[in-house]
Amino acid sequence: GGAGALTISGNNSFGDLTATTRPSTITFTISTTQTFTNFTLSGTAGNLVTINSSSAGTQATLSKTSGTVSVGYLSIRDSNATGGATWNAGATSTNVSNNTGWLFSAVVYTAGGLFFAFF
Repeated sequence: GGAGALTISGNNSFGDLTATTRPSTITFTISTTQTFTNFTLSGTAGNLVTINSSSAGTQATLSKTSGTVSVGYLSIRDSNATGGATWNAGATSTNVSNNTGWLFSAVVYTAGGLFFAFF
């Protein structure tokens, strides 16, 4: 957890990443990989958490080996979400530019031919 503006450099492994103060900005140095066991970083309505790389146009990589990341109220720029997990930023997050691997829509579930959408 952290507050305010934070820069994370180098390749790292984390149990989780959270923000204790919102709005806040987390910057990852370019061409690095951050590996997570869990990723629960979210903002709130009107208080986005910004995640970006240290140089516009060049991605930093976020990796989680399996499962589903479900977050919201993020502003994301220059991020490559990978590693085998499904990365759901949700409809409340902003796809600023140059992101790969993130899903920026409402999650839709299907069961037995019926569908459920959660907003």
